Amino acid sequence: MLSAATVGAAVLISNSGDALVQADADSNGLGSVILKTGNNEGLIIKSSKVGIGTSNPVSRLNVQNGALVVGNPTGVDAYLTGTNLIVGGSLILDGGLIQRSATPALFAALTVSDNVYLSTAPGAMTRIGNDTLPAHTLDVTGDINASGNIMTGGTTRISAAGAWSGNTIAVDRGGTGITAGTSGGVPYFSAAAAIDTSAALAQYNVLIGGGAGAAPYSLGSAGNAGQALISGGGSANPSWGTLDASNGGTGQGGGYTIGDILYASSAVTLSKLNDAAEGNALISGGAGFEPSYGKIGLTTHVSGTLPVGNGGTGQTTLASGAVLLGNGTSGISTVAGQSISIEVVVSTMTPECASLTFQSGILISTGTIVCH
Repeated sequence: MLSAATVGAAVLISNSGDALVQADADSNGLGSVILKTGNNEGLIIKSSKVGIGTSNPVSRLNVQNGALVVGNPTGVDAYLTGTNLIVGGSLILDGGLIQRSATPALFAALTVSDNVYLSTAPGAMTRIGNDTLPAHTLDVTGDINASGNIMTGGTTRISAAGAWSGNTIAVDRGGTGITAGTSGGVPYFSAAAAIDTSAALAQYNVLIGGGAGAAPYSLGSAGNAGQALISGGGSANPSWGTLDASNGGTGQGGGYTIGDILYASSAVTLSKLNDAAEGNALISGGAGFEPSYGKIGLTTHVSGTLPVGNGGTGQTTLASGAVLLGNGTSGISTVAGQSISIEVVVSTMTPECASLTFQSGILISTGTIVCH
């Protein structure tokens, strides 16, 4: 049925062939085909644009004021009042799914209740977190949080509890490359990218480097309390011992007896001089000889003249037969003596003392003569 007449309203339009409803027959852009019930917006065809729920469609097909439902999905009542697209079947796209915003974001908010397939073409890649070109099948910018296990190749690598159950992590990936070690041993680099463990180290022992690629090991002895660890140089192990004099020690490892004295017995050796009996003096042996204890030899070890104040005479020589005269704290003086003979006559068997009177040539002391 074809009609170019102006029609105000129609109860029924029916035809066995095409049924043409045309507006704007003069093509001046002022007419629209409008289908509606009551005052509710229905369908409008305006300037080659079809609008549903609006009298001013903005695209070839424009649905406003309600959801667009494709197919016969169930359980969608809560979404019908919004401007939603509800698809009962598959949504098949040749292009992308883009959220309109100042900066378009791919899949900014997407809720899917069934399987999701991304980047299924060979070589295709997906990135989550920003719009930088991905370098792997799945690139994630930001944290990854999993409430279940993390698996590779169908095998659990990290459990939901956080336990690692995958392959041994190599050194070049931040791991150790070993699955077990020796109890009491220490890990060491056996090569640039390999770690091994040493044998068990002895308790209280010293760790010795084995050299490049070799395991460290125990010295073999913990030594005795108080001993020093002495270097063996560049070709021998260190050892426990007593530090010698050439390195700042004494070289004496056996202890001391109270009263012992250390002395240099050579340019690099210290020796002990044991204490002697009370009253002995330490006597130098001379340059290059060890000292000793002994008595002071008055003829060999004393120099100078002993003064009166220290029990001496203050004299170095005395004239033969001279008489000693006290001189206060000064040295004793002497007077040459004279020979005399005194005959004592006694009348009884009992000896008696007689008083001597001064005569010419006789020196009489002014002190007291005591008779026995």
